[in-house]
Amino acid sequence: MLVNALLRETGRPVTAEQAEQLQRYHAEAYARRVSQVWPLPRAIDLLASLTRVGVPWAIATSRKNVRETLAVLGTGSDVPVVARDEVQHAGPRLIRGRERAP
Repeated sequence: MLVNALLRETGRPVTAEQAEQLQRYHAEAYARRVSQVWPLPRAIDLLASLTRVGVPWAIATSRKNVRETLAVLGTGSDVPVVARDEVQHAGPRLIRGRERAP
């Protein structure tokens, strides 16, 4: 997803080796910063409210980061998770001038 975004933004071709290296750098940078990742304000309250009234919800994240994501949110490991390799288009999409999830 990172490499696709770079291609889209720069228009510069990236070799398979460069793409792999970029993904490695990205993963390393995320690992260094994961302790600084916090949920959006009231996100935990929203998830608790959705659960309380019976609205199903899931977490969309990388499978590599799922443990850290669930820990930050304080949820159990039984929360449904959708990873980018499980959907046709991962990441937000721009539709009619507004962003929306895939």
